[in-house]
Amino acid sequence: MSMSILRKAYSAATETLAEQRQVRVICSTAEVDRQGEIIVQAGIDTAAYMASGAGTVLWNHNPDMPIAKCIDIRDVSGNLVALVQFPPAGEDPEADLYYSKIKFGSVSGVSIGFNPVEVEPLDKANPKRGPQKYLRCELMEFSFTPVQANRGAVVVERSTKGAGPANWKVGASRNLPLVEGNKRLAAAGVAILAHADFDSDSPDTAFARKGFLAYDAANPDVASSYLIPFATMVDGRLMASPAAVKSARAALMASDLPEDVTAKAMAVIDHYEGKMSKQTAVSGRKIKGLYEVSRLAYMLMELGWLDNSVEFEAACEEDGSQVPALLGAALRQLGDALIAMTIKEVNELFAEESAETEDVVAKGICHAAARPFTKAFVVTLLKAGRKFSGESISTMQDACKNILSGHDMIAGLLEETVSADESAAASDTDKAAGTARQKRLREVEVLRLAAV
Repeated sequence: MSMSILRKAYSAATETLAEQRQVRVICSTAEVDRQGEIIVQAGIDTAAYMASGAGTVLWNHNPDMPIAKCIDIRDVSGNLVALVQFPPAGEDPEADLYYSKIKFGSVSGVSIGFNPVEVEPLDKANPKRGPQKYLRCELMEFSFTPVQANRGAVVVERSTKGAGPANWKVGASRNLPLVEGNKRLAAAGVAILAHADFDSDSPDTAFARKGFLAYDAANPDVASSYLIPFATMVDGRLMASPAAVKSARAALMASDLPEDVTAKAMAVIDHYEGKMSKQTAVSGRKIKGLYEVSRLAYMLMELGWLDNSVEFEAACEEDGSQVPALLGAALRQLGDALIAMTIKEVNELFAEESAETEDVVAKGICHAAARPFTKAFVVTLLKAGRKFSGESISTMQDACKNILSGHDMIAGLLEETVSADESAAASDTDKAAGTARQKRLREVEVLRLAAV
């Protein structure tokens, strides 16, 4: 029987444990959660979870992100209560980052993962898919998470070792270059703190504050004093990441930073989003429409094949079917749509080209004889929706004359070649006929002499 791990998240309130970097949480309660389910607290088995003496505490159920350890867990007044110990400050930048969020109060959710052992359906009409009452279960893991399902589980204590009153400020740089990247927000913050040597006794706090929206000026040497990274390290350089900027906006709106600090930090986000918009406007090109054109062309090809098949069937059956005519009309309409759509999308593509690109295309990376036609084609597309100018018409007429002249020259060469070949063939035929006649005359003379 395969093991199925279920997870239940709970909203957590905080209780401070001074000078120990510990957090006490209510992991689970007996109240009905948002899914309409109940976990019987006395039936939660924690023996395997605490077998080593301390259970691993994760961030958001990610097995690759252990951030603390559970040093005690038990039933207290019908609730499952745990004591969590975080590593010493500076030993684990990622743990420091999440501890700072928990200490600050921006993260207060707790979630347990468990293996159901004995279950009782609460909805008798839908026993398998309806809400359940978990009479007995085995605790498998325990995480801090921003999302909660049960309103009763709470972080009831947070410690504040060595920390004076927070003095939140914005030291974020507005001069960072932009880079595309998919690093998750936590990894970005960890990379900045690592580069700033927060593992040492003298971290580069001036550098670190550039990549975070806010920092605690009262405790600048502590990694947990830096909140909401919007940048990341790329080849040793601090660069603003569009993905991180987007995530930072959401994190900032959910934070409890002072209003003046939040306003200044939001101005930083607005600044980088403005840079991102300008960068997209300069470098972006509308090519999606051409992809749709190719799809429409494929549909036209398929419809043409279907039209041919139906015509063949109608000819064989001679039943006077109207389907070929209907498909033929649809084929023509789709063809007209394809032509119109192609012209529109290509017009838009060329309209985005710079003057330099226009000159390159107009002058042509092609044979000189084709330049007049190429230039007229490009200029026509760039003037989408306008009538041909007199100059454009003249240019295209010249191109057509050149094409016709070339056609006549090639046709003449072909005719001369054919005539020469035919003359040579006729000469060979006459010579062969003469040789045969002479041979027959000699044979007649031999027969005449033999008769005498």
